[in-house]
Amino acid sequence: MSYLRSLKPDAGLLQIFQAFPEAAWPLLQYHEVLLRGESPFSAAERELIAAYVSALNNCNYCRAVHSQTAVAFGIGAKTIASINSNPQQPDVDLRMRPVLAFVHKLTLSPGKITAADVDPMFAAGWNDRALHDATAICALHGAPARALRQSADQWSKRFNWTAAAAALLIATFATFIWQKTRPAHLAGWQNQSLDVVSSLVRKESSFDAQSRNAGDLVNWLRANHAPAAQKLPPNLKKLESLGCKTFFLEGKPVSVICFMRPDGGLVHLVATAATPATAGGAKTLPKFVQHENWATAT
Repeated sequence: MSYLRSLKPDAGLLQIFQAFPEAAWPLLQYHEVLLRGESPFSAAERELIAAYVSALNNCNYCRAVHSQTAVAFGIGAKTIASINSNPQQPDVDLRMRPVLAFVHKLTLSPGKITAADVDPMFAAGWNDRALHDATAICALHGAPARALRQSADQWSKRFNWTAAAAALLIATFATFIWQKTRPAHLAGWQNQSLDVVSSLVRKESSFDAQSRNAGDLVNWLRANHAPAAQKLPPNLKKLESLGCKTFFLEGKPVSVICFMRPDGGLVHLVATAATPATAGGAKTLPKFVQHENWATAT
């Protein structure tokens, strides 16, 4: 349960972030840089470290999210399932074993770290940046673990985490924080599209159709007389789709197709029927609106 008197007793990490966006936003930016920016570790290896540290912190919520994301990025499900009991198991990459041993001690006995705990990482070929990143990931995941300590078990029981849902949740945490400080210059469709994506993540709504093949979703939209792109942009064709959702804006139908990037981020393709004034007009370059990690093009 939550002991914050301004929140409901069953409040989780999302509600805490929404209640204190000024503190949460820098943390989310740091999370994005640390787990998705440049690093000697792959995104999968960083998710593995995060899942292991979360398990050591007894944070079932974070462990579930990072475990499923690690599996989505290529870490074996068997490795994730048994890593808590034996982080030195044969399924774990040899170079990652000293890393896991280091973050294990750093999490449980930080005051006892010595050169003997660090040297095996360097012997395995890791550099200073790797040591920094492993330490930072370990430290970062102590914060949500403590924020969720009283409610993590409830959350882990409440949701059946799938790889797509976990990646979707992580990649769009910043959306909820942004809603309170969203710039006024966004067009109506941009605002409402972000609201639709947010409602999907909060489980307040569901996809109208789901498929990993975007072509299937386009066909579903056309069969249901919803706006759909005549041709998918080349870069989106390479991505795995999650699902599609339709809604109305000022009486006009709008559709959203959600795609997952290889790094776990999201891309959304929004389509609406062209007005007579623009349908036959000369094509121009799209107008971009950028805010932090979000960008839209019209």
